[in-house]
Formats: sequence, C-alpha cells, structure tokens
Amino acid sequence: MADDDDKGRVGILVDRYRHGRSVAEVEREAGLPAGALGNHLKPSARRGRTPSFKVIERFAEALSAPVWEVSQAFFADAGLSLNGGPVLTLEQQRLVDSYALLNPDRQRIADRLIDALVADQADQAAHDGCARASIAQESSVTPDT
Repeated sequence: MADDDDKGRVGILVDRYRHGRSVAEVEREAGLPAGALGNHLKPSARRGRTPSFKVIERFAEALSAPVWEVSQAFFADAGLSLNGGPVLTLEQQRLVDSYALLNPDRQRIADRLIDALVADQADQAAHDGCARASIAQESSVTPDT
C-alpha cells in the first residue's frame, strides 16, 4: 500500500486505465505533448491544488475514463471532496471500488457481513466498557466514616 500512497489517487487511476501502456504512450496516442499527463503525476503537483477542468477533460479523454472519476481523483489528492463528505483513504476507496465490482447478490452478502462486524464491535466495546466500570468500582477507595 505504500506504493499506492506515493502514487496518489491520480496515479492509481492512470494505472487502472492505461492498460499496460506507459504514460508517454498514452500521451502520444491522445496527441498530447510529452509531459502533458506525466507532469500532473508528480507529488509536487498534488500539493493542495487541483488542475483546470480542461486538464481533467484531457486526462479523461486520453485514458478513456469517466470525467467524474478523474475529477474525484484530482480532488482527493488535493484533500478535497467533490460531494462535501470526507475524503476516503486509499484503503477505503479500494473497498468501495471492490464493492462496486460485486454482483447484487454478493453486495447483499457484503452488506450483511459489514453489519455483523459493526454490531460485534459495538457489543465488544459495550462489554469492555462494563468490565472497566466494574474493575473501577472494585478498586475504588472510599473513606470509612
């Protein structure tokens, strides 16, 4: 996962859509000048900035990727969310992407599994909280008056 962290969301998106081609090949096939896409993959290009919509469209066209997905990747790298919600971590985004690949029956299974894990975690937290409270009561010192 460290490699994915270094790449950022845009780099991961490029890897997903370039289908074995180098970034230079993608640029050439799309009729773009050398570095037109590659320059945006550098970590220094991701520091709190998003490119113009024209650049996002160029990426989408060159990769044959949906504009919304390219936009989302650029915004996430800049620490921003398109929908106003929290920016997902790379691991959270991987889970969302994997879930989307499942057929409806398997999505229902995944939903039930997640519900069971959340309920189990809540039960465990409640149990741990009760155990801590009873230990605190047993070990508390009260003055004899």
